[in-house]
Amino acid sequence: MWKIIKANKKTRFLFAFFIILVFCMFFIQPQKTLGLSNKNNSITSINIFIQNDADFLAHGLPGEGTQNKPYLIQFRTIYAQYLTGIFIYNTTAFFKIENCQFYSSRGIIIVDTLRETWSISNCSFYTSSYPIIVRNCDSLSIYNCLFTNTPPPLLEDLNNISFSNNVLIGGSALMLHNISRGIIYKNSFEDLTSGCSLDGDCNNLCLYNNTFLSNRGPGLILDGLDNIVYHNNFTNNEITSTGSQADDKSYTGANYWYEPTLKSGNWWSDYLPNPEGYRIKPGGPWDKYPIGKFVNTTTIPTTPTRDTELSSFPMIASFLLCFALAGYYVKRKNN
Repeated sequence: MWKIIKANKKTRFLFAFFIILVFCMFFIQPQKTLGLSNKNNSITSINIFIQNDADFLAHGLPGEGTQNKPYLIQFRTIYAQYLTGIFIYNTTAFFKIENCQFYSSRGIIIVDTLRETWSISNCSFYTSSYPIIVRNCDSLSIYNCLFTNTPPPLLEDLNNISFSNNVLIGGSALMLHNISRGIIYKNSFEDLTSGCSLDGDCNNLCLYNNTFLSNRGPGLILDGLDNIVYHNNFTNNEITSTGSQADDKSYTGANYWYEPTLKSGNWWSDYLPNPEGYRIKPGGPWDKYPIGKFVNTTTIPTTPTRDTELSSFPMIASFLLCFALAGYYVKRKNN
């Protein structure tokens, strides 16, 4: 070290520069910037109204409306205090709504679209009224969305739904009306009026790997026929008058609170050992095979994607530059 200090001015400068770069590389991190994680900045919109396929083009949306190249409504922050953020009606084109944020009265309304033509993903909702209303649209997919302190998302008159990996917190329950066939899985329902509510016209739904946590009503209100509920976590939800964290309004045996083939039910935080299982309400039904340990559902939404990823380029460049300077100094010293 003393030899370096006594070296010529150029060597001392390079050594000091080397020390500064090492310090920056290990102790100074790039700052995160607000904005969605895409190449362009998020677009701020008022609202989007589409009532036929031609309106997709009128709004200048990318895509061709085909299955391989759907129209894309993406990377938008929508402010519409007294309006619906996105309204789509009577379309046949393929489209996707993704990576959007809604600060509006209602978030998205989709009615009478052709089956299997659309999906909603990676969106976040901060609405004063319904965040999502979907009617008469078969084969829908809603996933990786965040609902914060919103009224209930409403899905009705649908077939073949997939609602997965979403987080609902601090608002109202997910409401399903007249749904036939579908899966609801890997969602988190927390601190809601009740977690999820299925009315008497909901049939052949499978609910699994969901977490119902600290809801102010039952974690799940179930009605209808031939629905299966298993591998879910029911933790500290409001105990109903029947002494359960859930409720089943159908007649006894109409639904399963366990998977019959696997003989596997759900995890209940208030379960006490009972040879008959966990009672949903007096007279039945029962979860005949309650699980003895918490189910790892790993529900981590990827939304909202507001922060850009830390770039690795400055780190790599700093390391390579430090390595080059160190090699230069060693070479000079040996000479």
